Amino acid sequence: MAWLAAHMRRLREEGCCVVFTSHRWREIEALADRVTVFRNGTHVTTRSRLAESEAVTLMSGRTLEATYPPLAPPQDTVALEARVGEVDIAVRRGEILGIGGLAGQGQREVFLRLFGVGRQQVTVGGVRTTIRRPKDAIRAGIGIAYVPEDRKAEGLLLPMSVRDNLALATLGRRSVAGFVRRAAERAAVQGVVDRLAVRAASTAHPVGALSGGNQQKVLMGRWLLSGAEVLLL
Repeated sequence: MAWLAAHMRRLREEGCCVVFTSHRWREIEALADRVTVFRNGTHVTTRSRLAESEAVTLMSGRTLEATYPPLAPPQDTVALEARVGEVDIAVRRGEILGIGGLAGQGQREVFLRLFGVGRQQVTVGGVRTTIRRPKDAIRAGIGIAYVPEDRKAEGLLLPMSVRDNLALATLGRRSVAGFVRRAAERAAVQGVVDRLAVRAASTAHPVGALSGGNQQKVLMGRWLLSGAEVLLL
């Protein structure tokens, strides 16, 4: 990044115009002479000075405090308990447990085992069970859901619709004799689309045509629709 920043500053001194896009506020603050904010494809403001908290408000339409509200303390009840290889996991209801490490150090494999890639014993919602496949994880106790890091290769069926992708994990709940009750499916899917503010022309729109952020909302919405209370993110 230092190399790029030095070249951008040199080009600026030579009279070039540089348009720089970044998700990292420190980079924008360090390099930009002017900052332009867009929200939902609409120009919001252009400023020479802009504080990070104000930028968040302008981009999201909400204050920083509303975007990141204080977390309630976790409950005493253990939602998920397991030993995966040399890793012991015990997560309480309402708790966010972070697993850190360099890429490729086994974090992904831990999640895959908990979601049914290989035989794994777990206690979910107080019920001891053996997970052999993803179906077992989804049905285990209070339910385990997995959002993979590569949503396009492992999470979404890109040619299929937003509705089909959202409903994928819960088809059995709205099916009779193998036939999906479409009215019930549309109602359930629309509720999630509204809750997460998924921006799509319609729920029949191919999920592969959505922006990356909206694809991620669809993937997350699938598991919110399932009611799973253990989320592997």
